[in-house]
Amino acid sequence: MSAKAMSTAEKQGAALEELRKDAARIQKNIDEANARLAASQQSQSQLATEREKLVLPARVNGDAGAQKRLREIEAQLVDVRQGISYDAAAIAELGAQLTTAEQAVELAEWEERRAKVRCLLMKRADGAEAGKLAETVRALAAGLKALAEEDRLIASELTLFEPGLHSCANEIARLDRLRALVFALELRDVVRVDISGLHVSMLAENGPEERDRRIYQDAVERLDQMELVF
Repeated sequence: MSAKAMSTAEKQGAALEELRKDAARIQKNIDEANARLAASQQSQSQLATEREKLVLPARVNGDAGAQKRLREIEAQLVDVRQGISYDAAAIAELGAQLTTAEQAVELAEWEERRAKVRCLLMKRADGAEAGKLAETVRALAAGLKALAEEDRLIASELTLFEPGLHSCANEIARLDRLRALVFALELRDVVRVDISGLHVSMLAENGPEERDRRIYQDAVERLDQMELVF
């Protein structure tokens, strides 16, 4: 994938990775400088100890070999002290660079997290998802209303046709209430509604479609069983 084709998130991720590498590189330099400093300090201590042992024979006894070695040690100590000074200064500067690098990494990580959260917000900012849900709810409301009107019409026609089927007509006429309660049960976790009218037997139903099917099929069966008596 070309740099031009990279997404903003991918670019941010790549930039963050480079910042992390920079911080890791600086930390490595600090570790190496600390190791050099420790080695130089150890060398300084060893040279100082050796020098103490040579002072008496070199200065009092006039030992030429001791005098020569003492001069060498003094020259070495100058170099060692200078190296310690340089390493200490380098560590201080690298420490400041590391602080800046770590702050840059922390900021980039924060920006990355913010971008992810912003993406989630923008996904919903246009209201499209809520709009789809609203359309579904409106369609459901319209469907329930249409079924209720049809139930009442059918119940009326059934009663007009045969008053003896009034029990079936009453069952059909009550379907809208029962149907609404069952849907209320389905929505009980997201919509605050009163479902106190639901009975255990109603909860055992597979759904509003099963209740409709049962009540209407019962009415059809009873209708089919009727005979015209002269």
